[in-house]
Amino acid sequence: MMRMLVIVLVGATVCGGTAHAATPAPPNLSIKVDDGTRRASVGARSTYLVKIDSKERKGTKATVRMMLPRGMRFVSADHGGRISGGSVVWQTTLPGSALTALSFSGDFGEVPADVRALAATACVEVPGHRSPVVCAADIDALSADGGFPVPILIGGIVVLLAMSGAGTWLFARRRRGSEAETSLQVSLIP
Repeated sequence: MMRMLVIVLVGATVCGGTAHAATPAPPNLSIKVDDGTRRASVGARSTYLVKIDSKERKGTKATVRMMLPRGMRFVSADHGGRISGGSVVWQTTLPGSALTALSFSGDFGEVPADVRALAATACVEVPGHRSPVVCAADIDALSADGGFPVPILIGGIVVLLAMSGAGTWLFARRRRGSEAETSLQVSLIP
């Protein structure tokens, strides 16, 4: 047994490699995370849905970790999810060739004044891999007063002003064209 180990180590050194176990290929998984909105308000409750689609034939033992957005206070999670160090963590087995849905709810609290958006990131970790095998994020614009975020509000006002200006111009042009046709018709009749 000792001679085999020495031969493997010597062979790996001579060939320029290292003697260690190969990391298995990551499982074929995809992930999505969404709270159903593109804006967040201080004091509002939000429920995030994490969907993991497995294309594997067999089940995959996994840890799903969802990092809470800044200022969010954990309220609840389904399927045994628990809060740990600013993340919701689920220990689960993802069934093969199936979609797994996990959710949690939280309340948005106070955030620093310079923060304009909040991000929630979900990742899947599997045994045998040092880093997550797949991750996704949901980013929402922050509205501190519960209304629309200022850039969206300003953009909407600009669009409305442009549309009303174009409408006024078209109305005036059409009216002038209509008067010209009427006067032309009147002058042609004997």
